[in-house]
Amino acid sequence: MARALADEPNLQLLEERFDPNDMGYRDIWEALVFTGRRASEVTELRLECASIQRKVPFLWHDQTKVGNLDEAIRIPQRLFERLELRKQRTVERFEDLYGRSPGPKERKLLALFPSPHENPDGTVAITYSIFGDAFRDWLEALDIGAWVPHQARHTLATNLLKNGAGLHHIKQYLGQISIRMAEHYAKVASSEVDDALERVWVSGPGVGRAGFAARLAHRAHDPGRSPGHGDRPRAPQHPDRGRILHLPARRARGRLPVGSTATANVAFTDVDHLIQTVRSGLRKIQYRPHLIAGCLTETGLTIR
Repeated sequence: MARALADEPNLQLLEERFDPNDMGYRDIWEALVFTGRRASEVTELRLECASIQRKVPFLWHDQTKVGNLDEAIRIPQRLFERLELRKQRTVERFEDLYGRSPGPKERKLLALFPSPHENPDGTVAITYSIFGDAFRDWLEALDIGAWVPHQARHTLATNLLKNGAGLHHIKQYLGQISIRMAEHYAKVASSEVDDALERVWVSGPGVGRAGFAARLAHRAHDPGRSPGHGDRPRAPQHPDRGRILHLPARRARGRLPVGSTATANVAFTDVDHLIQTVRSGLRKIQYRPHLIAGCLTETGLTIR
């Protein structure tokens, strides 16, 4: 669906059929896709919102939801050029209305996407509801199901994670104040952490090589062999959360270590989360050695 909403013919459809008065709906949508801003942060942009600093284009905007005003983020050259064209059209409308160019003070107050209703001086920005109505009509014409503009923000965050950006970078770029939302993106991203979880199983007490990591991604399962020695099938994937990491430990009756049930089906957000969970379980076992009596025989290890 994301590709369909970025396809050039479909974008032209939005611009030509659903924006007959040239309000800038396509410009708003492309700005949302490229920057991951909240919809209101784009619709309320001012005329002088884009600039070049040391040959790098930036977008200046207000993140009113989190209290960050006049924030600058880097944007692609393509988006900068599109916003510059929109700026020219907005100035031309002002000139047609007043017969003169806007002064320096007026330019600072002008909306880049001025509202068509009760807005003689051009300082009132288009509302999200106006853009949202045109967006929904566009989706219905494309017949690709329900979508909302805010999903462009989540798509950008997920793509940044896939390409190696850290959660702190996502938080900084998107203007979030809660790391919890950034971690939500990590759960649905097919990131480097997911690849590691797909290849590595952590062996638990009671298996032949307890405590060792076994690479199993390319290892064929032997149908004549019972599962439990590191030959479990790949963990299932879920579209709405991270992969589930199964810990393949053969548990004898009466030998269930503390925490094993809690970690058997856990969607780990990253490697640190995995390490923290394992360490927590090991600390519990350390002070309750009777729980794993007989499980360390094959390893040759002892508890001190």
